[in-house]
Amino acid sequence: MPGLVQHACFGCRKVCNKPYSEQSGTEYPCPNCAQLLHVMGTAFRAPKRSDESQWRKVEELSRAGIWFVLNGGRKPQVLQEVAQFLEARAKAKQSRGERILARIGKPARAVTPKDQCRLHELQIGGNRKFALAGRELKPWMTVMFRDGDEWCAGTFRITDNGGNLVEPHLQIWGGKILIIGAQTVLRWPES
Repeated sequence: MPGLVQHACFGCRKVCNKPYSEQSGTEYPCPNCAQLLHVMGTAFRAPKRSDESQWRKVEELSRAGIWFVLNGGRKPQVLQEVAQFLEARAKAKQSRGERILARIGKPARAVTPKDQCRLHELQIGGNRKFALAGRELKPWMTVMFRDGDEWCAGTFRITDNGGNLVEPHLQIWGGKILIIGAQTVLRWPES
C-alpha cells in the first residue's frame, strides 16, 4: 500500500500530499496549473510562497534527485550553497578509481619563465660544483630539461662510468646522454 508523500509544484509554489510507491511510479498533475508535481519526500517543509530564492533552491535539489526525508542529512540552507553541495555529493559517490582518473586528468601546473633556468658552475675550494635556480645540483639528482615543447626528466651526472670527469650531462631514458650546453634550459621537477 503506497504511503502519502509530499509533492510540490514549482510553478504555483504549492505542496500537496499524494500516494507514492516506487512500483507504481504514478505522476500527478498540479490541481492549479496542471504541470506535473515533483516528489519531495515525507519531511519536506515548503518555504513561504513569496520566498523565490528558497523555492529555486528546493527546485534545484529536487531536479538533482534529492528527497527530503527524516535523517536524510544536512541540506543547503541557501541557494548559493546548492552547487557546492551537489558537487561534494557527486564526489562522495565516486569510486576510488574515478577519483584517481579525475586527478590524473587535471592539466599540469604551467611552467613559468622563472621556473626555467640555466646551469651555473661554481668553483668552491678548487672543486667543480653546479647550481640550478640557486640550489646545489649533485650527481644522481633528477632535473627536467626542455626537449622541443616538452619537459623530460634526466639524471644529472658529471662523471662517466669509468669515474673520469666530463662535461655536465644528463643521463636520460635508454642510457642516452645529453650534454648540458649554454643553451640547455633546465628546471627542478615539481614536488
